Amino acid sequence: KGWFRLEKRPAPGATNKGDAVTRYRMELDLPLDDVAVMLTDYSGRRALWDDTFKSSTLVQQHAHNEQRDDRTVTVQMNFHYLMRLVGVPSEMSLRIVVLHDTPDNGVKTFACIPWDGKGGAIDATSKFFQMALGILKPHESADDKCVYTGIERVQIGMAPDWLLGWMAASFAPKYMLGMVDRYKKAKRDGKL
Repeated sequence: KGWFRLEKRPAPGATNKGDAVTRYRMELDLPLDDVAVMLTDYSGRRALWDDTFKSSTLVQQHAHNEQRDDRTVTVQMNFHYLMRLVGVPSEMSLRIVVLHDTPDNGVKTFACIPWDGKGGAIDATSKFFQMALGILKPHESADDKCVYTGIERVQIGMAPDWLLGWMAASFAPKYMLGMVDRYKKAKRDGKL
């Protein structure tokens, strides 16, 4: 259950007319801690649940403690040809920050941004991905579910409206639910 909305419009403060903002809220059939791993773990085991993942390299572990997990990774992905057509790169350097018990106990908040590992700053030259923010809350009536609310900003250039419609209505929700199913299978099979 939930909704996905992709809007082709300039994001606040954006100078690129090809910016798009995706907003979503989904109830996922996994406990909160598992959803946090599924969405933010870019180690080699990600291939167990993400069929677009090829490989990754940990560039730097900035922090790893009870309050915060903060790392920079370089990720190689194998996206659908339509995604590559609109400029989605096959390699990205990302900084991923997960805050535990933020803003409330039992809640996780995460941010993922393009990162220039050499310069130690946001990669302002990123041609596609601009940022993703997510909040994971326990489901109010089921411990084996989680509510995921998020927003992403990407540059999609001159992508036609029919492609944006496909991304919002078909690709994005199916991609997310497919990851959930594959994660559950990996866990059932004792691989996680």
